[in-house]
Amino acid sequence: MGAVTSGTQSPTFEKVIGMALVDSAAAAIGTAIEIELRGSRLNAKVVPTPFYKRAK
Repeated sequence: MGAVTSGTQSPTFEKVIGMALVDSAAAAIGTAIEIELRGSRLNAKVVPTPFYKRAK
């Protein structure tokens, strides 16, 4: 299905965020996916980038 390319704990969102390369069949915004993180499976969702836009 794909591979996680980066991830971290977000202090702004207070949750884990990440970037991944996924097959086109799973790349639609809003698609629910499952990822593996350090041996555990977690639910995730495809969202548009950027994750956050700072207010001016």
